[in-house]
Amino acid sequence: MAILQVEIEDSLRNDVIPIFNNLGIDISTAVKIFLKRVVICNGLPFRMTLPKEIYSAERGYRALLEIGEESEKKRTF
Repeated sequence: MAILQVEIEDSLRNDVIPIFNNLGIDISTAVKIFLKRVVICNGLPFRMTLPKEIYSAERGYRALLEIGEESEKKRTF
């Protein structure tokens, strides 16, 4: 067995303790669960993506165009 020491901000520790307490686990158990999920997923067990502002703006623009097109299709004269 190995000992793992991790430095985290006090505020983060204070934020997670009540959550883990409500789940009935401690920080050590939560870290073990995370590490086991890493093995199962063969990577991080969640998505790690960075939003692209241009993409977001482009996506919103395209959505507005699609709404407009659908509105025009349903319009009766």
